[in-house]
Amino acid sequence: MPTRIAILVLAGFLAIPANAQEKTYTIKLRGEEQGDRIKVTKSFSSTVIKTTTVKNETTVKEEITDEKLVYIEEFLQRPANAKHPTKLTRAYEISSSNQSGVKKTSRYVGKTVVIEMKGDNYVFTVDGKELSEEDAEDIDSDFNERVETLADELLLPKKPVKVNESWNVDLAKFIDEFEMETGIAVDLAKSKLTGKLSKAYMKDGHQFGVLEFAFDFKMKSNNADKEVALVKPGAKLVYAIVRDVCIDGTARAGKESLGWKLEMVSEGTGGTDAVKLDVKGVTTWEPVEKK
Repeated sequence: MPTRIAILVLAGFLAIPANAQEKTYTIKLRGEEQGDRIKVTKSFSSTVIKTTTVKNETTVKEEITDEKLVYIEEFLQRPANAKHPTKLTRAYEISSSNQSGVKKTSRYVGKTVVIEMKGDNYVFTVDGKELSEEDAEDIDSDFNERVETLADELLLPKKPVKVNESWNVDLAKFIDEFEMETGIAVDLAKSKLTGKLSKAYMKDGHQFGVLEFAFDFKMKSNNADKEVALVKPGAKLVYAIVRDVCIDGTARAGKESLGWKLEMVSEGTGGTDAVKLDVKGVTTWEPVEKK
């Protein structure tokens, strides 16, 4: 009986049309499109352990940070040639952090922040008044200090892929962006970055998929033109991202989970620092009907 069942299962599998078995997906993630209104929920936690040695005296400092954000983001203006919206709003429901026991809640919780590009920078206003530099610090890092290293155009495959198919990311171009932003030189020969479509399914009329990205960077040192402590060879960054999101470009919806670990030793005039950093985070995007 078990043998007969196995044969029937095999026969059923072989009966699947070849084109169904070989279905491919052109992966496109929806960007910040004008008119979209999205509820964003973010939670992050990080642990930093820093061991400092100065003249044979060693101290260890641990810092634990938790952060949670919930807001509704509406993209109001994005000219055709603009990479990002030039005007948008964020209505904050939650914006809080806990850094080693020091709790902080942003003063714009319960309010709507208008974010608008003026000149070369974004400015932030609430109730018609511009936020102070201190109050705008967290939002500013999302816009005026935006990190483009993980931009979709660098990570996504250049051709259609099948479920469980992997692809190599253009590591040289990715590392160029990484080095410009961090000042840390990566050992290209010893590093790797891959993507994979591990699942595809339909949800609410949209094509969803699970994208997995695995980073393993070996670092050489910091760039010579950066006025920072010398990073010793052997430093490493391991990064993993799992995105369960809409992959046909029709909706900015889904969930991203990430985790990364950094280990490095740097040496400067003040002594030697050994740093271990562990970060975990989850972000969800949920389309919201316009008012």
